[in-house]
Amino acid sequence: HAEKTMRIDDYRHTWLGKCKPAVEGAIYFDAMSASIAAGRIRDVPHDGSLKTHVVFDLGWNDAMTLILVQKVSSEIRVIHYIEGNQRTLADYSNELKGLRLDDQPINWGQIFLPHDGFHTRHQSGKDDATILRGFGWDVSQVPNTSIISGIDRAREVFPRVYFNKQRTGQ
Repeated sequence: HAEKTMRIDDYRHTWLGKCKPAVEGAIYFDAMSASIAAGRIRDVPHDGSLKTHVVFDLGWNDAMTLILVQKVSSEIRVIHYIEGNQRTLADYSNELKGLRLDDQPINWGQIFLPHDGFHTRHQSGKDDATILRGFGWDVSQVPNTSIISGIDRAREVFPRVYFNKQRTGQ
């Protein structure tokens, strides 16, 4: 009865002892649950022949996150994840440049920053995009959309996203 009437993640958690895939009520809870159910969180190897792009979520006191992705046809492969606090862009740039995945060098594509990565900071008189370009990176801006549009777009894309189980925190 429980298996037929409960949400799949609640059933697996309660009766099979499985961890829940995300925080209940989180914006992408259902999308992550579907990713787990569809087997999209698995071994996703780094392909050295493909461009690897880096998507930043900027932070200082709260977490700065870097998501490394490769695109194969209509698939988006999240192959690595980096998170930190109170580290400079120079630190992250050096970490990325020294990174090897699956014992292969990385064929770097673009770095994508949110809109605030293009705002001049009063401390330095520069924006994050300019600083990263100074380290030799090709930097682009993530399209600036409303929060709701961004959430809707992410939900549309989730069915095509595959996550490397070992390197993306699952």
